[in-house]
Amino acid sequence: MIKVTPKHFKEYQQAVRYWLDFWGLKDWRVLFRQEPNKHNAAWVVIDHDSHQLSLGLTTEMDAVDFDMDYQAFHEVAHILLEPVVSQTNNNELVCEQEHRIIRVLENTVFPNQRRGK
Repeated sequence: MIKVTPKHFKEYQQAVRYWLDFWGLKDWRVLFRQEPNKHNAAWVVIDHDSHQLSLGLTTEMDAVDFDMDYQAFHEVAHILLEPVVSQTNNNELVCEQEHRIIRVLENTVFPNQRRGK
C-alpha cells in the first residue's frame, strides 16, 4: 500500500476539475474529502437536490491504483453517465454496463494502463 499524501490529494482535485471541464460538467458544486476506505481508492456521491458532487480519495491505495489522473477520470465518467444510470434505479445490469463503458473510455484515454474489459 502507498500512502496518499496531501500533494497527491491536490493532484487528484486538479485532475477532477480538469475532467469535469473537459466533459462540460461545469454546473456542479464540488466538494472533496480524503478518508480511509478499504473498498475504493476513489468514489463520488452525487446529490441532485443540491446539485453537489462529493468526491473522495482514500488515504492509502495499491500501487496499481496509484494514478490520480486515472482515478479522477474514472469518477468523472460516473458523473457523466449518471443521468442515464439514475433513471434505471441503479439496476445491477445497468451498473455493470456503466463500468464496461467506463473501461472502454479509460482504455482509449489511457491506452498504456489497460485495467480491464
